[in-house]
Amino acid sequence: MNTSCFLIAGPCAAENERQLYETANQLFEQSSHFPFPLSFFRVGIWKPRSNAADFSGAGEAAFPWLKKINKDFHFPICVEVATPQHVELCQKNGITNV
Repeated sequence: MNTSCFLIAGPCAAENERQLYETANQLFEQSSHFPFPLSFFRVGIWKPRSNAADFSGAGEAAFPWLKKINKDFHFPICVEVATPQHVELCQKNGITNV
């Protein structure tokens, strides 16, 4: 991995498994055109919103989807966290420091 540059890509919010998988597949298919390998597949699974009725991400349901993406495409996975509980859930689901 080029340590001076990072390429991080993925959808802003995890809406469903199909959306995540199709995004990962497109990144994988286009990766030969990237100047260096994709450093992380990044997705927001928790999206804080000011209006409780707004979409707030898939939450914990997204972890199996992300595991499949990691297995199929070998992309390191990263997610945004906002609480200590989010960190614990990430660690419990295998999303840890690289």
